Amino acid sequence: MVESQNSSASQGSDPDIAKLVATAVAQLATNLDNADWNYLDERRTLEYIEQSCKIAAKAYVFSPNTLETWRSVEQMIGDYLTNIWNEGALQGVTAVDAFSVECGRGIITPSGETLNDLMDVLVKVAVIKPAEFMVITFQQQTGGSPSQMLGDD
Repeated sequence: MVESQNSSASQGSDPDIAKLVATAVAQLATNLDNADWNYLDERRTLEYIEQSCKIAAKAYVFSPNTLETWRSVEQMIGDYLTNIWNEGALQGVTAVDAFSVECGRGIITPSGETLNDLMDVLVKVAVIKPAEFMVITFQQQTGGSPSQMLGDD
């Protein structure tokens, strides 16, 4: 009996099921709650870039939270985004037009509120659509300030 009920439902005898499927497909194609995310491919690209940057920044978890580390992270993420731009996923005549990367303390939150062992990372990318920069921000745990690493607290 269960098989006959499932087979009649799977044959699409109910027009409401077709409407439900059409609605679900339309909502997948566009996020109706947020006009900035009308383009699913660009949203996936941005999420891919964000996750890739976060995973790559984890390599610096034991590094001191210094200017040298920040420049290294900026270079690493910049090289990655240059490859993404070369593949055509970012818009801009030059790589400078397509993205920017900033690392340090006090970029996301005021410097007085940021702990010494948290590195702020701000990435701006110009995905193909919408035609504006999208901002990715995150904080990465680091080894702290050099004085903390030496036990000078």
